[in-house]
Amino acid sequence: MTSKFKLAAIGCSGPVAQHFVEGFLNEGAAVRILARSPDVVRQRYPNAEVIAGSMKQPADVARAVEGVDTAFLITPMGMKNDPSSEIEAARLALEGMQRGQLQHLIYNSCLGVNREFGVGILDAKYHIEQMIAESGISYSVLRCGTYMEDL
Repeated sequence: MTSKFKLAAIGCSGPVAQHFVEGFLNEGAAVRILARSPDVVRQRYPNAEVIAGSMKQPADVARAVEGVDTAFLITPMGMKNDPSSEIEAARLALEGMQRGQLQHLIYNSCLGVNREFGVGILDAKYHIEQMIAESGISYSVLRCGTYMEDL
């Protein structure tokens, strides 16, 4: 019996992450998705393990990352050019990942976020990447040029 690569998908229950989740599943990964509406997500991804919970609840995230090889994180975009809600969601998710002793994190970010720009979505990614670097969790950052509108 061969063992599959195990990945926890955090912040990946909506349409923005669909191409990523489908790609992981198509490549043969065992995907565990943390979802606030697990029944809806199970219908969308019948080959994934879906567990109920929120990325804003560290205990839920800790449960989601238990026993996986890596986690893939997409943070919710802050509204009205205010990065604070996205940064807070990432902080809580990282807390859960630390509690769950996650070995590796893949974070979906943006190109050119090496400083603050005064643009909420970019500033959020800048601060989140800093938090990840300071978290003690091994990590990779995917810096996409675009990914929402172009898909």
